[in-house]
Amino acid sequence: VDGNVVTNFTLQETNKETGQKKQTPTIGRAKTFVFDDKRRLGTYTGNAQLDGPQGNLTAHKIEIFLKPNENEVERLEAYAQDQGSDVVIREGKRRSYGRHLTYTAANDEYLMVGTPVESIEEEEERKGYCRVSYSNSITFQKGQQTGVMKGSDRTPAESKSVLCSSLKR
Repeated sequence: VDGNVVTNFTLQETNKETGQKKQTPTIGRAKTFVFDDKRRLGTYTGNAQLDGPQGNLTAHKIEIFLKPNENEVERLEAYAQDQGSDVVIREGKRRSYGRHLTYTAANDEYLMVGTPVESIEEEEERKGYCRVSYSNSITFQKGQQTGVMKGSDRTPAESKSVLCSSLKR
């Protein structure tokens, strides 16, 4: 479908602890949307946005891979278009910016890579302060406030605490 596309659909989500399944509303937006039922792949392209149980995701292109014969996410992939754009995930109190995001539903894990990845999270213990982190990649679990950052010689992993009001994003 071409044009300004809005999809409104229900995904199935399995509780990892109880095994119970629940229906969760998900809204997608983009310039184009294509669904390949044979591959169980939905692709949003051009100012793509997805709002659902995995958080709020914006990117140039978002791919949703569904489990065979189910409306349950197996994984999500999100891609930036060029050097001037970002993939942005808002999940809980965290916002992360990078070039590519993979979400894997089996372990509720997000992996963001970039040059660098910037992650901003409101601090629980100090109101009005945010922890800003930079690295080559960050891996975090859905709903958890901790993550693992990986740096390199060119982009060492670093974190600092700043006033949230001083951030430009």
